[in-house]
Amino acid sequence: PRTGHGFGRLKGALVVSEGHASRSKNDGCNIRILSVQSRLNKLLGFWACWQFGKKPIGLVGEKRGLNLPNTLKQTVTEFGHSPDGARVDRVSISNGGVTARIITWGASLQDFRHDAVPHPLVLGSPSLAPYLTRMLYFGAIAGRVANRIAGGSAMLEGRRLTLERNDKGRSTLHGGSRGSTSVNWTLEDIAPTSCQMSVVLPDGQGGFPGAVTITVVYALNDQGALSVDLTARTDAPTFCNLAHHSYWNLDGSADISRHKLWVNADRYLPLDGDQIPLDAPLAVAGTPFDFRQPRTPDTRLDHNFCLNDALGLDGRARLRVAGFGRSEEHTSN
Repeated sequence: PRTGHGFGRLKGALVVSEGHASRSKNDGCNIRILSVQSRLNKLLGFWACWQFGKKPIGLVGEKRGLNLPNTLKQTVTEFGHSPDGARVDRVSISNGGVTARIITWGASLQDFRHDAVPHPLVLGSPSLAPYLTRMLYFGAIAGRVANRIAGGSAMLEGRRLTLERNDKGRSTLHGGSRGSTSVNWTLEDIAPTSCQMSVVLPDGQGGFPGAVTITVVYALNDQGALSVDLTARTDAPTFCNLAHHSYWNLDGSADISRHKLWVNADRYLPLDGDQIPLDAPLAVAGTPFDFRQPRTPDTRLDHNFCLNDALGLDGRARLRVAGFGRSEEHTSN
């Protein structure tokens, strides 16, 4: 919504005050904003606005060094070194015929594979260097505010924040150049089927007030379904809006012409030339954003969808490849 609606021209923003989230006005978007929880909400680069869950924001555990048993040591390997020389690790977790590999840089999903599929299902790089430049957001946890803030400016509790404008000099993108995608996270815990990482974004980072501690838990269940659970805690009122930012490719080809996308949404948010939402959500009927019946998506799609029944259990999107028998479903609670 534009300035004067909710918190200004933000995509899905919420205020977090000492660990508690408050609801923003959303001009009719049926979105639950009670915590910061995300379920794989980037389909081949298409934004969907279902990155909020129902868990209360909680305390993050004390950071600790990992003393891994021999059975888990092979699951953590060196992936490279960050610009300041810190080691970047890669963690492997497996269950249900699926293996996910997550690097500590940006807490990014670097690789995702099914035993029956000969290629990775997400776009990633085998080395760290591209994640520092052109692949900065691939698979990463975007924050502290995912997506864009128009003009790098927003009102918070009666005062106007001046934020870093790292998107073409006009907008704040994904929390600024030192947001959660551009830092090395701490590996907190690991098990054969899950891992936990955390990061602290300091007070003043990108112009945002308050130190924010973010924790992500990647986990695979017995059916091979991947969950990405995000929690955050702040020591001062601030904005926080986290998202998982993977790009999915089910057939391993160079384009998405054989993919079919279904999204349970009657409305979407139109954008201006700077990819900032315009006014209230519009109906998808008769537009290129109507995916209520499966069809091939447009590669230019980069919009928020307002999911039907997002406060219930039907916040869903489904992607499949025609003729290959492969599909995936993304859900949010």
